[in-house]
Amino acid sequence: DEMDNLIKEAEESNIIVHAIALSDNIEKEYLTKISDNTNGSFRDGKTANKLFEALTSIIGVENDFITVANYSTSTNKSEKIKLSNMIEEAVINVAACDNIEPQISVKLNGKEISPIKSGDLYEIYKFENFEQSEIEISSLAESNTSVIVQLKSKAKLHIKSNSNNYLSIPMNIPIEYELELQCEDNEIPEGTFVERKGAKLDYHDQRNIFVDVYEAKEPGEDYIIYKVKPSV
Repeated sequence: DEMDNLIKEAEESNIIVHAIALSDNIEKEYLTKISDNTNGSFRDGKTANKLFEALTSIIGVENDFITVANYSTSTNKSEKIKLSNMIEEAVINVAACDNIEPQISVKLNGKEISPIKSGDLYEIYKFENFEQSEIEISSLAESNTSVIVQLKSKAKLHIKSNSNNYLSIPMNIPIEYELELQCEDNEIPEGTFVERKGAKLDYHDQRNIFVDVYEAKEPGEDYIIYKVKPSV
């Protein structure tokens, strides 16, 4: 009862709670309920590698980063990732999976870069991106290392409506949203579009303003996910 009251207070105060399983002996349904009710996430952290992935993902999301690569050097010895000038910042998180110090080479446009933080079993690389560039990540040993690459976009999608992000609406009542795409002082590239479930949204009256109409067909909870994509 005390925990339920705390979660209710967190929900009312818009405090996000993430749950991480550290063993198999957990109440998964209850932990999932806590994270769902506070707009958090439930993640597996039963091994050092899984815990690293869970914490990295949570911290990244809280700071507007998205994960674009998540792999192990046991199966992927080298990875190249191209960055457009729409990417503002990149973070590369490296952690040992087998208690052996990571031996990783990270190059930006062919030039070796150094981690901003490091320990016996981890390294963190971080840099700002000012132009079109390429990251190359290579394993220099046979050790098993986890690599997670996260990027932050200059583009931000703002949803304009007379409601909060979390809605309680009757079924079959259309709700109209206006979505404004911003990219700091940069002009939105020609052909950029926003989609929901694979369907492109209509423009309003400008290239960076989009309109969507959502109508709930069934009772219960639903998630609306928008994606911003460049022209192909």
